[in-house]
Amino acid sequence: MTLGKSIRARRMQLELSQRELAAVSGVSVQMISCIEKEQRNPTINIVQKIARALHCTVGELLGEKTA
Repeated sequence: MTLGKSIRARRMQLELSQRELAAVSGVSVQMISCIEKEQRNPTINIVQKIARALHCTVGELLGEKTA
């Protein structure tokens, strides 16, 4: 799964809108939308903010398997 699809799936699982995720993470709605549509590649800082807001790790968003 791509990063954008992973973020969207996690956001949907938590029943958050893009606007709500933006408010919690401090990342703009436009950026979140572009990431989910795979139109932009976020910096690691942005991915960290989104991961924190989604209560998961960057590794989980990137598809890293946990032991």
